[in-house]
Amino acid sequence: MGAEQPLVPQPTEADFPEFLSIPVRIARNAALFPDKAAVSCEGATRS
Repeated sequence: MGAEQPLVPQPTEADFPEFLSIPVRIARNAALFPDKAAVSCEGATRS
């Protein structure tokens, strides 16, 4: 296996068109709902 090939095949957007990564989801929701909390975990909230 050459250095240019990943050890694990990486899916493409064509493989999972409905998939959005967590950072993309957070960014989209932040743009749509700027006054709401972005993340809440164990009592801590981030906007």
